[in-house]
Amino acid sequence: MISESVKIPLLLFLSILLSGLRAVYADTPLTAKVDKRVESLVRVSVIRYLLNHGDTTAATRQVKQDIAQGFLWMSKLSRLLTTYEKQRNAYPTMESFMPRIVEFFNNTADQIDRWPRFVSIEEFENGDNQVDPDLKTLTIRFDRPMSGGYGFGYGPLGQEHFPLKKVNGYPNDRTITIDTALKPNFEYQINLLSIGFFSTEGWPIKNTLIRFKTGSGK
Repeated sequence: MISESVKIPLLLFLSILLSGLRAVYADTPLTAKVDKRVESLVRVSVIRYLLNHGDTTAATRQVKQDIAQGFLWMSKLSRLLTTYEKQRNAYPTMESFMPRIVEFFNNTADQIDRWPRFVSIEEFENGDNQVDPDLKTLTIRFDRPMSGGYGFGYGPLGQEHFPLKKVNGYPNDRTITIDTALKPNFEYQINLLSIGFFSTEGWPIKNTLIRFKTGSGK
């Protein structure tokens, strides 16, 4: 929660950002893409304010929340605004910096296909309703080389339906294996989190839900 004492400078910074964006897109209809850019600037304004006031913990938490909600570019956008903050001689006004922001959004749109994606589970198809309850290991594959990190979370059904027992790691750069503890006739969910899975290029996956049900077994 942002206190009343910080709202005025934060909103002032945000208004400058948005006025610059409106000037650039003055003749452009408010499409979903443009609206996403506006919301990105709202979110990054909060991040930059927190960082500039020394609250790195809150800023990191905000970035993770934004990424989890589909704003996968927030870390990179925040770093871009660092350029504006440190090079005020080159960019005396936010309006003078707006072409860099527009270029960033255009490039981000062009690079969506560089975001890593979950491909498959080796042992069964995602959504399978007859998984062997004696299965001890899952092999999760991605479509490109990953950085080696990971993040697993509960699905909508909660902790009781989360089968992860141990993360074994990456046998190769596109595959991670985990140990599971399953029981018969039960539904399970594993959320692959964008805050943990990044490609070697630094792009996060979108939150991806793995779900399956076990059969009766032997």
